[in-house]
Amino acid sequence: AEDILAVEFCHAGQRVLVLGSAGMDADTEYPTGVDMLVFPCQGRRNMQKYIMPFMETFRPKTLFFDHFDDAMPPVTETVALPPIVSAVAERFPEVKCVIPARGRMV
Repeated sequence: AEDILAVEFCHAGQRVLVLGSAGMDADTEYPTGVDMLVFPCQGRRNMQKYIMPFMETFRPKTLFFDHFDDAMPPVTETVALPPIVSAVAERFPEVKCVIPARGRMV
């Protein structure tokens, strides 16, 4: 089993699930139908394929990308989000993808 940090925040009927890493434990029951999934994108070069089980499990209405920037080089690198956004949009067209930018309100 993998130890994964997953925190669900609920406020005014909205549910936000924040993942600390891009991993899931097969024996853990996770919440589904969340309003927003905050998904960390570091650590995989093929994230557009790797993210699909998370989308199928959590069924978020909004996907908020996190940890895609080069915050701790040489351990991290900037992750190309367009291929991930395109793959999600193709398979889950109803899901809104949010890419945060410094100084911009989302």
